[in-house]
Amino acid sequence: LQDIEALKVIAKEAIPLYGNEDSQYIRILINIYLNDKNYDEANALLDEAINNDPQNAEFMNLKGSLVEHQSSIEEALQYFEKAVELDPTFAKAYFDLGRYYFNKAVETRDANADLTGEELDAKVNPLYEKALPYLEKAYELDNTNQDVKNALRNIYYMLGNEDKLNAIENQ
Repeated sequence: LQDIEALKVIAKEAIPLYGNEDSQYIRILINIYLNDKNYDEANALLDEAINNDPQNAEFMNLKGSLVEHQSSIEEALQYFEKAVELDPTFAKAYFDLGRYYFNKAVETRDANADLTGEELDAKVNPLYEKALPYLEKAYELDNTNQDVKNALRNIYYMLGNEDKLNAIENQ
């Protein structure tokens, strides 16, 4: 189970046989390539998978994650958006979109440490509000993801939405 090289060999053999029916083998290889920072191999494999199945939201979201690892989340955003468009029930894509806006709010807050009160809220709160529907949808689709739950807690707290904060705390 801990033999990454054997896992890589098995996944490579399985892709031509089962890749169209079961994407786990592609995901396994891409995760191995990401961990090894072997972005060229990961991109080649994922681009081929997307070319063979352009309607696969999971592949599109994986492409976004790969682009994020390689360069920036700004460049990855289009892939997360496309994944949601392809599959409106894919919780991970909603989380990644919400995570983008949530992180932007945190970055904006940190970059404006000299501001307080209403001035800071005017810069940060619109980003939290933009993250909110994506994260709420992600939580609706998969309420076991603690990262989503934590992000929602933070947003509800920052926006002063005590009712929703209490509701999510009690779930």
